[in-house]
Amino acid sequence: MSRRIVPGTFWVGILLSVVLLLASSVWASKPEHVPKLVGPWDGFFQDADSGALGLVRSDITRQHHGSIVGIGALLDLEDHVLTAYNFNATVADDGFITGTGKTPTGGLVFQGDLDLFTGKKSDAGVQQVQYLFVPMQGSASRINATLLHPFTDPHAPDISGMGTGTFKSQFDPNFAGKFLVNILPLDRGAFPGHVDLIPDSAGQPSLSWDLRATTSGANRFVMIAQGRTGKLVADGVALPPKGKKQTSTFIGGFARLQLLDGRFDYVAYNFSLR
Repeated sequence: MSRRIVPGTFWVGILLSVVLLLASSVWASKPEHVPKLVGPWDGFFQDADSGALGLVRSDITRQHHGSIVGIGALLDLEDHVLTAYNFNATVADDGFITGTGKTPTGGLVFQGDLDLFTGKKSDAGVQQVQYLFVPMQGSASRINATLLHPFTDPHAPDISGMGTGTFKSQFDPNFAGKFLVNILPLDRGAFPGHVDLIPDSAGQPSLSWDLRATTSGANRFVMIAQGRTGKLVADGVALPPKGKKQTSTFIGGFARLQLLDGRFDYVAYNFSLR
């Protein structure tokens, strides 16, 4: 019996740590002023009409207050460039982004929201953006993208490795199960990888999505993930091992889950990296 009580007690402690870490807001905050946004913004896209998935690799190269300039590319899942673009955009104080751009075959317009995650030496950000690519000939393409701007703290935890843990819905008691991650070494400042949510209930489908994650010097953990059936944004803490008895990094927090079938959920998650 005691062996079962200890993990539960530890998990409660982790959730309290998350609440304290995010004391200023239950979730990521909207910026009160436009933060520094220069640097990589990479992530995932899904074609709103065909459902096709791909990658986004972009950089904000210049910023003057709320005006930003940058370049980017849409890639397929094998890293082949589908289209390149440059852009100009405006970021309002509440995090709303609007912009225009050019591609080799036409132009684009886009809009979306920015969430800010405060670190020790730097901030991370997540954009959830809708692009409309308009070629000079042919039909326009609607693209939904989720982009991650990583922390740049020099002493942030390295979270590459394999992780196993659990998740539990805050709204649906039948949606709970195993939370499995495979996190690869740093790529352009963030950790790429893969996450699987495998429900205990036979009536719930498994979710298998690609991810990008980042950590701060204050042990904050932020992750985005996307697949054919939806996407998530996760916020939490990453606690590296301390002492001889602890050998794995513990990560726990909450994830905002949005599925293409219209479901919206918050799930509590935790996993240990080895």
